[in-house]
Amino acid sequence: MQEEVLKINQAMVALLDQNDVAAILKVSPKTLEYWRCKGMGPRYAKIGKFARYFESDVLDFAKNLVKGGDDQ
Repeated sequence: MQEEVLKINQAMVALLDQNDVAAILKVSPKTLEYWRCKGMGPRYAKIGKFARYFESDVLDFAKNLVKGGDDQ
């Protein structure tokens, strides 16, 4: 149980807002809003009226965009 709480606490530290994610992915915040409306983009959580992203989900999303190389 304590290990689960520790993992959750560590993940909560890595919550990013829309502007953080837009900067990481090199897209506009409006693009993230559009993606959320269409069910696209990185996973997010609604906290109140705000979208928040776990850093690990943003990085996973970016990794899945990679094409070419040995994966062909």
